Amino acid sequence: MKQMLLREKSIAPTDVDSAHTHIAFYQQGVPQRATDTIVVYDSIYGGLRLTEPLFEEFGEYLERLGRAADMAGTNALVSKEIVEKLSEWFVSLSEGEARTDQRLVAPEGELVVFEPGSIVSVRIAGTLIERELLEPRLFMLGDTQMLMYRYKNRGDGDAWVPHEQVEATGQDWKHVFWNPETGEYVDPERLSGDSF
Repeated sequence: MKQMLLREKSIAPTDVDSAHTHIAFYQQGVPQRATDTIVVYDSIYGGLRLTEPLFEEFGEYLERLGRAADMAGTNALVSKEIVEKLSEWFVSLSEGEARTDQRLVAPEGELVVFEPGSIVSVRIAGTLIERELLEPRLFMLGDTQMLMYRYKNRGDGDAWVPHEQVEATGQDWKHVFWNPETGEYVDPERLSGDSF
């Protein structure tokens, strides 16, 4: 579909990009990893919205892919079965509503933290670098209590980073409730039965 969009709308290949790994989206105020997602997006900054036709005419793109799969048979880049499954999914979509009333809120005395072992990006000197978090800890800096994470530092031992400099990227991370007094972690999904 990306190639069809580029050719049909005379868009430079460098102006539109796509991804199918390391994707996260926000749900209930918390970033969630997505393992079955494909993203097509404008790779240039500004309000051009080059990918807009793909979303507005998605059904037509699917029909054309289906015709191409019929004509190419077993040599099709996208098989007829995949086009049919995409079409079924597309027909099942309905207008949704953004819910602003739900956020992951920790119980009294607990904090929402990244689970130890989470692979995240740490902002060091303005650059994001992937690291594995080992543990959270509260530090007193003057009169201020600061949430920090100990992380594996390549070959140099361990290092610490403030919570504000940690970003959820990729798919190997999770938020949990943490009690700083007891050191206990609780998975929010077990408390509510919902998927966060």
